[in-house]
Amino acid sequence: MSNNRYRREIAQITGIFVRHGLPENEIIHLLGVSTEQFLRWKKSHPELAEALQATSTADRAEQALLKRALGFTINESSAEELVDKKSGEVLEVLKRRTITKDVPPDVRALLFYLQNRHPERWDRSHANSNWEYEAEESEKDL
Repeated sequence: MSNNRYRREIAQITGIFVRHGLPENEIIHLLGVSTEQFLRWKKSHPELAEALQATSTADRAEQALLKRALGFTINESSAEELVDKKSGEVLEVLKRRTITKDVPPDVRALLFYLQNRHPERWDRSHANSNWEYEAEESEKDL
């Protein structure tokens, strides 16, 4: 792709790269163009800019699964308010709290992710069939 002329398939290829998680600088390198050229293309071709920002529902689901598998931190905010019983109007905010919670990694989500992302390495049906135990010389003497 060293030709510096823009073609429509560049947007399609870029979309594939984005869905596979490649950052923009790697996409530019793979396309074989300069950063300046790529930025000009992005400004003048809306389909390229859209391809860089688009993620499918499946991609978002995969990202959420991976986030759950690896664990994450979340901030929860709450407030105690003084409310007028008759009108339901908030008169005063008494306390505001922000709590940081750590959600631990989920082993089942991680296993599910790995089995679907790399089935050749994490397939459960073949896990025990390829393993053979061969006793070492010192164990054979026992």
